[in-house]
Amino acid sequence: MGFLFIPQLSHRYAGKTGITDTDSWMIGYTPDLVTTVWIGYDDNVKLTENSVISKLIWADMMEGALDSSGSRWFREPGDVVSVPVDAQNGLPVDHESPRKVNLYFQQGNEPY
Repeated sequence: MGFLFIPQLSHRYAGKTGITDTDSWMIGYTPDLVTTVWIGYDDNVKLTENSVISKLIWADMMEGALDSSGSRWFREPGDVVSVPVDAQNGLPVDHESPRKVNLYFQQGNEPY
């Protein structure tokens, strides 16, 4: 399990990454903006670049677009809880962890 952890992000985002031998992509959104970045070749040539490039391009674009306007966040349904997890391994952590990200789960289905 992997999570996007880019310290320079200053807004809340939801997102998903993907990597194959021939593609690297990142899609993420706020209530106000959706952005997708894909890096690859249309003839299945293997990528030689670092697979994190699509994530960094995405982060720069989102931060620049939301810099002056700020951002709103989604209203959470009553049966959804936020759980702090380690950004690299997805295991629950305390709120003081430097690699903490919040993931959302339906109440009763959160990791322990």
